[in-house]
Amino acid sequence: EDEDEDEEEEEHMKAIPENNEVHTEGFCIECEERPAVIDCNTCDDEYCQPCYDLLHRKGKRRLHTSAPKKDVLSVAWKPQTKTKTPSKAKRGSNDRKRDDDQEGDDEEDAEEIMDPLELLRLERFSPQWFVERAKYIPVRLTQDERKTLRLLEAALSITNYADIVDSPVFKKEARRTNMKLKLIFAFMKSMALGKNYEVGCKLSSDELEVAKFGKWYKFMFELVRRYKIMNPEKLRTTYARLMWVLQDCRDDDVAEAIGFDPVAPIVSVYAQLKEARCLGVLQHKKLKFATMEILPDGKTRHEIQKEIKLKESSQEEIARQFANRHFGKEDIKWCLYSMSDNNSFLRCNRFPVDFMIDKLKELFFDDKWEDGFSLAIVAGQDSSRLTHSHKRQYNYVLQSLTLWQKILDDMFRLWSLSEEDLLDGNSKYKLTDTGQGHHRVQQSQRVYSSMRAILHKTQQELGSWVGSSVVHLGDKNVPNGFMFIDKYNQVASILGPIVQTLKAIPKLYNGEEKKASSSSFRFSMKNSSKPKKNVKTVKAYIDETFGGPKQLEKLICHDFFSKGFDGSGADNFYDAGSCIDGRLTSAWNWCNQLPTKPFYSIFALAGFTTFDGDYQD
Repeated sequence: EDEDEDEEEEEHMKAIPENNEVHTEGFCIECEERPAVIDCNTCDDEYCQPCYDLLHRKGKRRLHTSAPKKDVLSVAWKPQTKTKTPSKAKRGSNDRKRDDDQEGDDEEDAEEIMDPLELLRLERFSPQWFVERAKYIPVRLTQDERKTLRLLEAALSITNYADIVDSPVFKKEARRTNMKLKLIFAFMKSMALGKNYEVGCKLSSDELEVAKFGKWYKFMFELVRRYKIMNPEKLRTTYARLMWVLQDCRDDDVAEAIGFDPVAPIVSVYAQLKEARCLGVLQHKKLKFATMEILPDGKTRHEIQKEIKLKESSQEEIARQFANRHFGKEDIKWCLYSMSDNNSFLRCNRFPVDFMIDKLKELFFDDKWEDGFSLAIVAGQDSSRLTHSHKRQYNYVLQSLTLWQKILDDMFRLWSLSEEDLLDGNSKYKLTDTGQGHHRVQQSQRVYSSMRAILHKTQQELGSWVGSSVVHLGDKNVPNGFMFIDKYNQVASILGPIVQTLKAIPKLYNGEEKKASSSSFRFSMKNSSKPKKNVKTVKAYIDETFGGPKQLEKLICHDFFSKGFDGSGADNFYDAGSCIDGRLTSAWNWCNQLPTKPFYSIFALAGFTTFDGDYQD
């Protein structure tokens, strides 16, 4: 199996974004971002430590000899793509303009981009950790912004832009470009008509007038993108339509025709505080308490009230200290509320992963197992495409869950980077038939670099790695950054119902009427009233069919940990397996097979309806 995985990694090295530039001596030959620190004598190439470990961890390359590099460059990190510096951000009535004499301060205002690997090593809740986090935390929408958002939602809900322009019927690119312009102008006119009828009528007669309202369109599009990052379960269809429109607006021909760039940087907490000259907020010693999430689990009413008072007093102290005539106390608090939203999002999405890791360690051991509960799988049995012993499968599942945990913990940053990759005018997409329809295949250097850093950190923490380390990105499996972020955004949707059911089993067995709360999970639960259950029947059913609640819990976990991580779920044998993307595909395949499982009735009793939630907005 190791040989197969090594061949898969060699085959999919093409998926790694390639740079057209000549290799710069002194930098890693693989990523071209970090200074090389090690020379491989066999490859006759220079590598940074993460890339060397990744490429030489198994197969024939594991036997290569190496030596530390004598002359290491003193530069820290050289990103392959420029990320855009967040622009000014305002809120409420405290709008103010920078003096025009600061136009030449581009170098001073340019943000230093931290190496993704170094960023992951920052101590949690340290001042630098808060600073780097704030750069990717969107500012919460105001009530007026939410009202404005509805207009664009309505306009996006009726457009079928991508279905038309991505159709293979266009044989010439000029005709496709012409259709893009027609649909983009029609879309922008509809927005103007909804906002101001007279302006909309004027734009209908003169398309050149659209550029005059460029700032307003930028503002509108940024609202949708910011709202989506904070609420991934919302705008599931409309957001994708907007991104394809904006992606095409970055094309040279389309950009020249519309006369303005409709893409504005996301309004982040860091950008807003920097514009207001209040970055000291992110260094305050009580910021941790001002942005913490207060949970009632296992606490008395007195303890909860004490935490609430601590949070409110910390917010008041920070706001009072840094407020000025341009940026008031309420504006400071609004930024703190946005950081609190981020903490709530991360907990809700990461909690199911944490719970399943705990269950894996609680119910199973890597070196022994009970009869009937071995995690071992064999290729060819029950759709499995991998062959693992119990110990190997245990570590494989643990590594996969740990990787998901770290990805979800860094989701806001990955989302921002995926948008930057999608909307990078220098990185053109190619319309390709991937076997699942025509998709926009585009290289995503920023996301790929960050994913490689997360994978390297996970491998270092766990000490070993089972399976392939291939990260599919920019190929037919994961065509672009949007598809990547959408896949990992579903982790909570996959694990949430499983966790909900496991937590509900004791309550169902003991006859407690109160259902497990669904508020902690990001998926749809139908809370319609149902007839009162026969408690004795449910208890007897669990005892007679599954041997009790503990055995039932172990049966569900055993089935998921073995059959949900077996390399199945792809359209063909070669696209399945143990790669980073394939692990998530196998879990989705298990979800599709849930109705055929013997314990499906327990999921139904726990209130389960669907993994996908309410798809319509």
